[in-house]
Amino acid sequence: MRGQAFRTQVIRLWDNVFGSDGCRGWLYSLSMRLSLRIQGLAANKKQDPRMTLKAVLVVFLMWASLAIAAEPTKFRAAHTKVRDTNMVFIVVGEKFFEVDQKTQQRWYTSLQSCVRNVKLAGEVVAVADVKGALKTYGPKSWGEFLSTIDVAWVDARINKELFCTF
Repeated sequence: MRGQAFRTQVIRLWDNVFGSDGCRGWLYSLSMRLSLRIQGLAANKKQDPRMTLKAVLVVFLMWASLAIAAEPTKFRAAHTKVRDTNMVFIVVGEKFFEVDQKTQQRWYTSLQSCVRNVKLAGEVVAVADVKGALKTYGPKSWGEFLSTIDVAWVDARINKELFCTF
């Protein structure tokens, strides 16, 4: 569990600093430029070997960050039919509801994309057990229905595991 929390913090840090859309592309580009720099340093015999070692370490850390960023996140999900409509309830962590509205919308859009990528149809609803109460984030038109369900209702319908890469 500690490893997953660390990976989440690393990804969140990169997203905060560089933005979630361009982070991984920028990181890959930087690591490639550093790799070319190392090749140039290795070819130059007059170069200080400590400088080459530092550059190698930086590239290694950058590639390790890429590997961490590409690791999929596992979600429990309930794919069910409600009132003749397919719905996908994705169990998320409490932190989903602790962030600002803009971040929630961005994360929700990523969850929708993940659901579409695994070919599940239906309205996507993010749910979490927050201090014994069910919190939901989904289409406003389903607000009335979502206020009638609880954690036990969602848990009874869990039938999928989603692996999403953000």
